[in-house]
Amino acid sequence: MQKYTKEEILMFISLIRKTFGKYPKESGGCYKFHLALKLAFGGQGWYDSDHVVTEIGGRFYDINGEVITLSYTYLPIEDYGYDHMNKSFKEHL
Repeated sequence: MQKYTKEEILMFISLIRKTFGKYPKESGGCYKFHLALKLAFGGQGWYDSDHVVTEIGGRFYDINGEVITLSYTYLPIEDYGYDHMNKSFKEHL
């Protein structure tokens, strides 16, 4: 898999944010944004029952850019399963 630099990922995030704006809180946007990042860069989603972030190359990202501090409550989306996530966010997809 191709490795991307932090700057390339942040440039992509900035472009998406400038083009579409930030998503409203509790809109499911964080999960949709994770799916876009995963499609563009690969990576793994992390979920804490409130918010989704994406790990790419050992760094975590959301619509705001790099997430520096991640609480211990986040678990890999794979622990929940994408079927569970899709059902949980179905009204937003």
